[in-house]
Parts: sequence; C-alpha cells; structure tokens
Amino acid sequence: MYLDGKSLYSETINSPIGPVTIKGDEKGIHRILLGVSDKEKPLPLIEWVKKMMIRYFNGENLEFKEIPLFLDMKKSISDFLIYVRQIPYGELESYSSLGSKTKLHPRTVGLYLSKNPIPIIIPCHRVVMKDGKLGGFTGGTRWKNFLLQLERKNKI
Repeated sequence: MYLDGKSLYSETINSPIGPVTIKGDEKGIHRILLGVSDKEKPLPLIEWVKKMMIRYFNGENLEFKEIPLFLDMKKSISDFLIYVRQIPYGELESYSSLGSKTKLHPRTVGLYLSKNPIPIIIPCHRVVMKDGKLGGFTGGTRWKNFLLQLERKNKI
C-alpha cells in the first residue's frame, strides 16, 4: 500500500479467526486489514502493535489507547472515530446512543463506522443495534461476533 508515493510498513499476525495485517509508518497506524496477509518492511511501531495484537487475541484486556494513529480522512469522521476509540474493552454501545452522544443520526453513525480503517484499535465492533443485534462490520459479522465473544469472555 502506498501513501503519497511512500510505501507503508506492514506485519501480519495469525489470529484465531484469520490473518490480521497492521499497516503504518512513522506517523502512526494507518490501517488494520482483517483476513489479509501481507508483510513488507519492518518498523518498531508495527512490531510493538503486532505484539499487542497477539496479547489481545490471547485474551488480554487491552485498550490500545497509547498507539499513535494516522487518520487521513474528513475531520468530522476522524473526530467521531477518536470518540469511538474510548468505548471500553468488553462494553457495548448502540448506534442510537452513540448518535445521541455525538449528535449524529444512527445511520450516519453506521456510515462513519464503515469508514474505520483501523478496526480493533478503533473498536467499532463494540457498536451494536439497540435491540442487541450485531449490525455491520468491515470484516463481516463473523469477525464482529468473534471479537465481541473474545472480549465478553475476558472482561475483568
């Protein structure tokens, strides 16, 4: 993957549900790709995030809040995703309650979540419908269900 003609660094881990690729550069993490394997150049930040992701998939309660991110998108969307990043491990938030808190229509919440380039670290999987149904997810409902079950099982 290239950004402004510059190659991003990447590393892949094998999670219990499939490969997870972490992409970034010195500015921060740019993307998390679910179900995709890719390895380019090593970078200490990517190695650190890889180790954290392995700990997460092994059931450790991690928030990922100290990981620098690079969100190259409209400010309104990036501000919203930064807000979503604050949803605690193992907790759920509904599209409608998140919409009320951020003054966005629930469908806009869903649209903004669909633009999340860094799932898990920005935990959009923790946002569900108010009736408890899963709703959508970039990696598909299989991934979303797996992540929610993992966190539910390991919540402190």
